[in-house]
Amino acid sequence: MNLESKIEEFNKSLRKVEELRNNLTFQEGLLNNSMELMKSILEEQELLQKCTLIIQQCRPLLSKSAIEHCLKLANTAIKTIFSFDAILEYDVELNSFIMNYGDYKTELVESEGGGLLAVISFVFTVYLILKLEKRRLMVFDEHFTQISSEYLPQFLMFVKQLAKDLKIDIVIVSHDSRITPDMVDVNYYIEGGRAFKV
Repeated sequence: MNLESKIEEFNKSLRKVEELRNNLTFQEGLLNNSMELMKSILEEQELLQKCTLIIQQCRPLLSKSAIEHCLKLANTAIKTIFSFDAILEYDVELNSFIMNYGDYKTELVESEGGGLLAVISFVFTVYLILKLEKRRLMVFDEHFTQISSEYLPQFLMFVKQLAKDLKIDIVIVSHDSRITPDMVDVNYYIEGGRAFKV
């Protein structure tokens, strides 16, 4: 074998090594992407398992008496806050909640708007937390912005009374300038990561 052919063979081997190196780098990238995807899938699986467990814990609460308790609490809230005669009912045939206005009935999502839904959601959440016997602290972050200015003072008065009656603490986090210090028990503002009592 002459020198030229040896150099050619050496260069061929170098190209093969470079090709293998590039292939290895590509395969390592695929492996890293696969590991990240697997991690994401495992996190989602864990979340699904937790959600399934919570649903299993909640299912016994969705009994006829639980629905009746929720309806009673929600209707008290509706009457106290909104001062209209509509009644929240559970329609067994539709398997959903409806608003009964006396002259007509409508599905809950098509009724008085977001404020009413926010109040009913709040009431049902309170009931669920109490029934699950979880910590008696509830935090709502920007949850009540849909309640109009006309009804906000009555709503906050209802929340204060409910917290007192049920012996729970309710924290409302909000940028809503409509909430004044006289509407809540304690008012804090946060600046630079520190809370200051008003």
